[in-house]
Amino acid sequence: MARPEDIEKFKEQAEAVQTVPVEVNDFAAAFEYAADLTLKQGGRNIAAPAITGKNLCRGLGVTKEPRELLDKAGLEYVESKDEAVCCGFGGSFSMDFPEISAELLKRKLNCAESTGAEVLVTDCPGCVLQLRGGMKKRGGRMQVKHIAEIVAGQLKE
Repeated sequence: MARPEDIEKFKEQAEAVQTVPVEVNDFAAAFEYAADLTLKQGGRNIAAPAITGKNLCRGLGVTKEPRELLDKAGLEYVESKDEAVCCGFGGSFSMDFPEISAELLKRKLNCAESTGAEVLVTDCPGCVLQLRGGMKKRGGRMQVKHIAEIVAGQLKE
């Protein structure tokens, strides 16, 4: 629960970045209150191969922050083979090259499922759509979630 003095500070921070799009991992890491983020621990300690979006890990070199958020949320990070390889969505790529997209998706899901994890976590909304749809189509047991869903689900009330 935010203290009254924190609310004013948050308003100032929000106003400063309101017109600048910020990726959720950077957002959580950038603000002081992220260090005090109170998440539920225990009872949900499941392995999660973090599949970071190509823009985040390859474009910006951000890999540590998503793993730290998963850890804080009580999930164990498990590395997945080729996790930095595209899932095949890539905006219009999946429509322009459906056969290649389907093969990339199949490979990505095979690698993720081979970890034995229960949840596949990504920070890219496009990847969530692609991976969730692919997992549902193949009848896989693994859940696909955006990292913000993981964190929101673990917030203490």
